[in-house]
Amino acid sequence: MLSATLGFFVLAAMTATLLTHALAQATRLTPIWGAPMILVLAAFLYQCRNEWTRIFHAAHPVASSRETPALTVLAIVTGALTTFILANAVGLGPVVGASLVGAIGALIARNKAAAVYCGAFVGMVSQDCLYASTHVTLAALLAAAVFLLAAPVFNGFGGKLGTIAFIGCVAMAWLTGNPLSQAPIPAANVKALIVLFSVAASMGTFSLSTRLKLGPVMASALVGLAGGLLLPPLMPETGPMLAVVVICASFTGMSSRERLADERRLALAGLITGLIFIFTLPAMGGAGGKLGTIAFASSLAAKSLADRATHRSKDE
Repeated sequence: MLSATLGFFVLAAMTATLLTHALAQATRLTPIWGAPMILVLAAFLYQCRNEWTRIFHAAHPVASSRETPALTVLAIVTGALTTFILANAVGLGPVVGASLVGAIGALIARNKAAAVYCGAFVGMVSQDCLYASTHVTLAALLAAAVFLLAAPVFNGFGGKLGTIAFIGCVAMAWLTGNPLSQAPIPAANVKALIVLFSVAASMGTFSLSTRLKLGPVMASALVGLAGGLLLPPLMPETGPMLAVVVICASFTGMSSRERLADERRLALAGLITGLIFIFTLPAMGGAGGKLGTIAFASSLAAKSLADRATHRSKDE
């Protein structure tokens, strides 16, 4: 119970921190964008409250973790180092590198595919943030500890694995004194493309995962791989950024039917993912798992907003 509580609050606090950065940036850019980001932050916090009540105070006791700690840690560290090597030494880049590791993990280590993919998100870290494999290994070990603590909570929400990786990478960057990067807010036409690709990737991943029964890891990996291989050569100016958007939104699409029931709800989650992506570009960049944290915030916020809309329509 204590470990699950700690895992719950660590995930919620890290995500709320990133959302606060998004709100501040949106408000600074123009006050009109502050309103939807306030709504997203409020919806996220409200869903966290619902999860706390459902798990810890209702008739849904926290289940004991079925994870095998040693194998889980090994899977996360292996996923992290393999992705880091593929992305940097081999030159595939973080999107393609993580996607390949996720797909291979889903094929040959199905029971540990989630742990391998979580590690892959750690391995997406920028070399400006964590430049040595030893640092990546330590970040993966920190992520593995959070993975085990948080195993019973927030299950079924897309982006949980990335949030775990983000915690490990940010903590390690802080410990090593390495800076996190910043990127500018893009022009209006690029913003529109970001939202469009985000919605499409969220819905597409969810459909592959649930309707074609590929499972969330394989579905996300395939969508990320397609985006990483196709978009940069097809759209030289915006393709590299859109490939990052696609894999980010694919994490949103990893949500289960129990959390987000259909593609309409995934469209809402994808819209939120695109908006958060835009307004967090100047904050906490380069840390592996940031994209998953965006997806996690979006999944919880979309769940809250969709449920309230459903209840309102029933009351009417």
